Amino acid sequence: MVLVPAATLIVVVLGALAIDLSQLFLAKRQLLDAAASVANDAVGAGAVPGLGGFSDPTLDPQRVINSAYLSLLAQQVAGLDPSSVRVTTNPAANTVTVELAADVDRFFGKALPGSRRTRLTARATALGHAR
Repeated sequence: MVLVPAATLIVVVLGALAIDLSQLFLAKRQLLDAAASVANDAVGAGAVPGLGGFSDPTLDPQRVINSAYLSLLAQQVAGLDPSSVRVTTNPAANTVTVELAADVDRFFGKALPGSRRTRLTARATALGHAR
């Protein structure tokens, strides 16, 4: 009979942990999806057609960065740290890499001592090619 309250407490704590971890997993997936989407948008919008349409397109770094930030603004990523956004281009490899970071609040973790936020990072690379 004494074990029932202890077992109930354990089940409640494990349920709270499961909810917090699933929330972090969902936030991580959304951040990865946003990074991939921004990278794809940037590589598509930043491509400058090759000479006469016969060569592979090249990336204009300024067009890539502008389109990446516009795409990121349109996505409204929750908890995104604007100072952590990194957009890098590699014209030789015809790739765009986007790195993002977001701070996510824990739902039940707020009741526990320590950090109430978790920092998540995501990185995605998109390859430009001729259409």
